[in-house]
Parts: sequence; C-alpha cells; structure tokens
Amino acid sequence: MNSAVTAFLAALEHPHRAQIGELRAVILAADPAIREEVKWNAPSFRLADHFATFKLRPGSTVQVVLHTGAKVRAEPLVMHIDDPAGLLAWVAPDRAVLILRDPDAVAAHADAVQGIVRQWIAQLTAAPADDLPRVGAPARRALANAGITTLADLALRAEKEVAGLHGLGPKALGLLREALRERGLAFSE
Repeated sequence: MNSAVTAFLAALEHPHRAQIGELRAVILAADPAIREEVKWNAPSFRLADHFATFKLRPGSTVQVVLHTGAKVRAEPLVMHIDDPAGLLAWVAPDRAVLILRDPDAVAAHADAVQGIVRQWIAQLTAAPADDLPRVGAPARRALANAGITTLADLALRAEKEVAGLHGLGPKALGLLREALRERGLAFSE
C-alpha cells in the first residue's frame, strides 16, 4: 500500500473512513498490477493510467468512480460490465460510479467489487492505445477515417499525406508533430 495514500486516509475527515480503507484493500487485491496514489484529492488506482478514484462526497455512501483515464480519449470506450449486485450507476458509456449505499457492507460485496474491477481492467487493457493528442472533432474524424488511432499509426504515415486529410488543419498537424516528437517518433519519409 502506498504510504502517501495511507497518510491521506489517516488525515481524512469522513464518516466512513474505515470502510474506505477496507474498500481500498479490496480494490488493490483485485489485481497485483494495480498501483495507487493520491490524485484529484482522493485515493486513485492505476495501471498505466488511472482507472478508479474514490469519490469522497457525499459522506453518506462510499463511492468509487470507474473511468478510462486522466486523458480524454478521441473515441470513448463503451464499457460492458456484468454487475449482478447492482453496485454501478452509469454516468456515461465509459464512466460508472460504484456505490456502496450501506458502507458497512464492504466485506459482503468484496467479491462483486473485485469482479467489477477485474472486468474494467480487462476491457481497458484490451482497448487499443489512444495516445493521440486532443485535436478538434473534424481532425479526429479525419484521422479515424484514415485508420490512424495511435501515434504508432501516425508514425507510419508521411506528414504530407496526413496534412492532406480533409478536416485536418495546421493547428492539429502541429499538435500531432509535437506529440510524435515527445515520444521520440516522427512522420515517415
């Protein structure tokens, strides 16, 4: 367990602090690759990117927001999670809130929570990498229509070819060029 998260929880004034700690342990036990840190002023869980973050308000329930990362995806994922216990409230196709209305029931729902977390992780890791920078909708559509969904796809194309895509202007091209450079990549010759 991360010492910064432990310290954060020790200082947290929340009526269900103990249950938040229990749920933290349940989530961490779902997969040995899960790491945690304090992000967005709450305990947050990640693999390569964050996927779950405690929602500390309101204090009447214990909640964890399941999401697809800190960065907005060009094409949002549509998650499909089996939830027989009815713990999830969907707020978008790629975002759900896991809600324990009875905070004292963490142990009773541990298996269901771990099943949800494992499904979420499986779908996130099966999704193609979406590492393109944020560009306008016309540019996103142009890239997607050309089969370019990652920086690796982009690096296989000539800059002149990409610049000629309908809907992709000079600002978007500059953002793409910079994103490639930051990853040590470049357009093909």
